[in-house]
Amino acid sequence: MQVQGHYDPAQDRILLQLRGAPPVGDAALWLTRRQWTEIAAACGKVRPAVAAQENARGEPRGAPARAAKAGTRTPAEHAAAAATAALVTAVRFRRAPAGLRIEFATGAPVPLVLVLKAENLASFTDLVERLATKANWDLPAALARLGEAAPVPPAKRTLH
Repeated sequence: MQVQGHYDPAQDRILLQLRGAPPVGDAALWLTRRQWTEIAAACGKVRPAVAAQENARGEPRGAPARAAKAGTRTPAEHAAAAATAALVTAVRFRRAPAGLRIEFATGAPVPLVLVLKAENLASFTDLVERLATKANWDLPAALARLGEAAPVPPAKRTLH
């Protein structure tokens, strides 16, 4: 599967295009800034663990496959994809063996699934960061706020 992304300033959203996505083939999705930040956070959490698994297995690390590309479509193709793109209503993350599974819920009865294995996770993470920079979204600050928003368990108190 090939993944492409494009920032649309008029929509202030990311248009994510998946070519060869099961079960529909080609799909286009609109992602909001908040959803994009959640994806970046999930990739950031999983990526060190995947790298550690690769190092523990002692497998030689070759050049990662280029699963993510930005801006390779013509303007006419981009306009057609934008017109038919589905708005993502929810994003769910699950750890996959040596990677990350991202489920995009839209109005369709079955979510679109993107499985990023170790070799493609680095490329996809680069795409996430590159598009956030192109959109002038302050991704590090958003990730910091997202980390602060996580519920903190109350401190245990000892009663005397």
